[in-house]
Amino acid sequence: MSFFKNIFGSRSNDTLRNITSNQIEEDGWQDLVFDITESNKIENKIWTFVCKAKYKDIVVGFRLFIVDKIEPGIVNDEIDETRFVQEGLSIIGIGEESDNFIHAISSLYGIKSIQKFTNQKLSYTVFPLNDSVAKLEKGKFKFKVFYDDSDEKKLYSEFYINIDLSNKILELNEKDEDYRENILKAFMQ
Repeated sequence: MSFFKNIFGSRSNDTLRNITSNQIEEDGWQDLVFDITESNKIENKIWTFVCKAKYKDIVVGFRLFIVDKIEPGIVNDEIDETRFVQEGLSIIGIGEESDNFIHAISSLYGIKSIQKFTNQKLSYTVFPLNDSVAKLEKGKFKFKVFYDDSDEKKLYSEFYINIDLSNKILELNEKDEDYRENILKAFMQ
C-alpha cells in the first residue's frame, strides 16, 4: 500500500482548543470543535485525521477517515439525492483520548456513562453539503453524516462534520438533540 503522507505539524497538547469553544450558549447545541493534529492522505483517495481537543484540561480525541473529492450534493441550488456516499466516513478510537471523549460527550449530553470508546471501526454514510467537489486540502467543506447500524440495536443518528484543513479544524455539530443517546451508544458499542 502506498501512502502519501501530509502532516501539518502537530499541536502540543498544551495548545489544544477547548472542545466547546465554538458553542453559542443560547442555542443549546453541543457542537464540538477539534484541532486536526495529524493529517495523512492514503493512496490519494482517503484522508485520515487525528482530531484532538481539551475538555476540562483532559485531552479528548479520535481518528477520522473520509473519502476525498466527494462530488457536490448541491447542484444548481438544488439537492442532488444521488450524492450519498455509503461508508464515506469512518471513526476509530486512538486509546485513552477516545475514552476521555466518551466521558466528555456523556457529560455534555447529560447521559451517564463509564464505558470506553468502541474498539470497532464505525462507518457512516455521508451527504456533501457543498456546491463544489470536496477537495479537502482546498477549503472548508461540510457534510451531513448518517449512522445506521444494521443490527437490532437501532442506533440510527445524524450529525454534521465540517472540515477546514487549511486551518486544521474539524467540527462535529449536532443535527438534533434526540440523536445524542444513539451517537454516544454507537461510540461505545
